[in-house]
Amino acid sequence: MSADAMLLALRERFGNDPDTERGVVRVELNKIVDLRLEKAFRHHEAGEVVP
Repeated sequence: MSADAMLLALRERFGNDPDTERGVVRVELNKIVDLRLEKAFRHHEAGEVVP
């Protein structure tokens, strides 16, 4: 993500109330977990060790 895109995302979220922001954070954390699990299983299936 470019610096401009990150700044835009921050500005869009800046006005969120706490409940809305918790929901956004939950979605973003789920994306991170999904990516990490996908990477771990991909490496596991290939017989590689993921640190």
